[in-house]
Amino acid sequence: MENLEFGKVLESSDLAEIVKNMKAEGKKVVHTSGVFDVLHPGHLTYLKEARELGDVLIVSLNSDASTRGIKGPSRPYNSQAERALMLAGLRWVDYVTHFDEETPEAILEKLQPRVHIKGGDYDPDALPET
Repeated sequence: MENLEFGKVLESSDLAEIVKNMKAEGKKVVHTSGVFDVLHPGHLTYLKEARELGDVLIVSLNSDASTRGIKGPSRPYNSQAERALMLAGLRWVDYVTHFDEETPEAILEKLQPRVHIKGGDYDPDALPET
């Protein structure tokens, strides 16, 4: 499956350097995060609209372990590698990485995107990363 990642799936440490360079070039980096276990039309609309907010869209996936912590022991349905591959295949997604924590605070600190967005079904005051 690794040959199908389109060169978009990276470790966060490698991606942090790329983001630093993109920001130095004046590019607006947009970030979102989530499980993205079963892609549906709402996800596609959300990712398309997120990409339109900047020059580059990074999606950070909850790892399999953090997904189990959030969703329960029967999740994820699709592995981290499979979910990353699906997201990397979308034209609106520039890069995919993962994080092991239940919230994206640490990855946001590492990547320091200009914009971090979440879907409209989240209350911004309830999000730790706000």
